[in-house]
Amino acid sequence: MNKQETYAFLRSRLGDFEVTEHPAVFNMAEVAEIELPYPEVDAKNLFVRDDKRRNYYLITVMGHKRVNLKDFRKAQGLRALSLASDEDLMQFLCLIEKIPPQTFEFIRETRRGELQKSTTTNLQCAKLAVL
Repeated sequence: MNKQETYAFLRSRLGDFEVTEHPAVFNMAEVAEIELPYPEVDAKNLFVRDDKRRNYYLITVMGHKRVNLKDFRKAQGLRALSLASDEDLMQFLCLIEKIPPQTFEFIRETRRGELQKSTTTNLQCAKLAVL
């Protein structure tokens, strides 16, 4: 799935949305250096895995929030969590090698501070890479 196909897929599910492209950043200090259209609602993504390396999660929260993985995993009924390695991330993004379809749980924080969880099965690696 290329970028335009991904946008079409998202429009079919979400309606209109706005895209802001920027260079890759690896911490919130680097985000602060980028001119973003809505800096008050910046977000960060944490790619985490369970202790058995069987399940991987992408947690998205507001940029100023801190995430206590121990509290988070207890609240969600998950196994012990830790940040996934760079190698794990690269595999999931298909930059090193192809991997079979996986099941992902996406957990995001709403504007009211509530956590929403959705499960996507058979998400192709290429789709995740574009998203």
